[in-house]
Amino acid sequence: MALPVPDLLTRDDLIEQALDMPDLEARKRLFRAHLPLLDDECAEALKAQADQFLRSDIQRCRETAQLLIYQAELNGNPLHRALGLLAEANARSIGLGQYQRGVELYDEAAAIYEAHGEPVRQARSQIGKIYALGHLGRYDDARETGEWASQVLEDHAQWEPLASLTLNLGILHGRLGEDARSLAYFDRARELYVQLGKERDPLLSWIDQDRAIALRNLGRFEESIEASQGSWKLMSESGQTVEAARPQQALAITYIVLGRYNEAMVHLDQARDIFLADGRQPDAILLELYATDCLLQLRRFSDVLEKCRQIRERFTELGTRFEVAQALLNEAIAYAGLARTNEAIDSLAEARQLFTAEGNRMSIACTDLEMAVLYLQQGRFE
Repeated sequence: MALPVPDLLTRDDLIEQALDMPDLEARKRLFRAHLPLLDDECAEALKAQADQFLRSDIQRCRETAQLLIYQAELNGNPLHRALGLLAEANARSIGLGQYQRGVELYDEAAAIYEAHGEPVRQARSQIGKIYALGHLGRYDDARETGEWASQVLEDHAQWEPLASLTLNLGILHGRLGEDARSLAYFDRARELYVQLGKERDPLLSWIDQDRAIALRNLGRFEESIEASQGSWKLMSESGQTVEAARPQQALAITYIVLGRYNEAMVHLDQARDIFLADGRQPDAILLELYATDCLLQLRRFSDVLEKCRQIRERFTELGTRFEVAQALLNEAIAYAGLARTNEAIDSLAEARQLFTAEGNRMSIACTDLEMAVLYLQQGRFE
């Protein structure tokens, strides 16, 4: 009598069933029972699924990355492991703000590709690393990595990943306060995507979201609002439910600049709730920082001081100096509003030191301007 044969699964069925299972051990058992399906196609499909979850469900993103790494353990394929490492790196860096761990994972994947003579994949593995390095204030390392990877991708006519890399270089220059240069990178990334006929691709919505920030900082408010709204709409339509909170965040900040505080607070609250529901604490605390901009204008100085203390502690843990310095700057303005001048001067001095370490001349200038106002109030005219 023949033994019963388990139901045969297609590759897509295998992935769907595995991701619907309640725990990792059950998924592993399913994969062990279907070893012949764990090929390159399966690995690429899992990576694509992880990328999709990155913008909608960070927990499922990490679960998919872990499953991809387990596939590599089962079949002994190092290139599959590299894909899993990249998926995990994206989750750690982009999703959870664990930038140092992200850099380590990106580099581990790159080393695998280099050892196997895969320069294009090696270059692509560094795209997310540029974003992480920028948030760690390692701008020279980020630029050096970006220049190398850009050249490799251009030499091999890899236009789509080059657009992603160009986007991250734009974000890098935006953190340095170089908004005109940042916008030029965003426009170039957008141009590459349009030339590829990807007018509705999700990446285009991310580019427009970042363009909105640069446009706002350059005083082009109507264009910024239009870019934020377009990005928000495209993300929502493409199922990027969590990512859609980012253009909402950008729109809120533009409204703060324009003095539309009630509208700004509504968008900030909605975006924060979305990030918290998906476990993205660093994104949520960043929104708290932007909320202090609003509270300063409403002269709620004590609330600003309390929030900024918590914000500084959190971003110090994450190792992101720029956000710590921004919190110190807002803290100083709140101290000044309460006539606590000496404390304001101390906070400004600390903020200036951090902005100097970042090499952000625009933020240094903003800090110096606030210091000048305090000296003026003290009658120290010189």
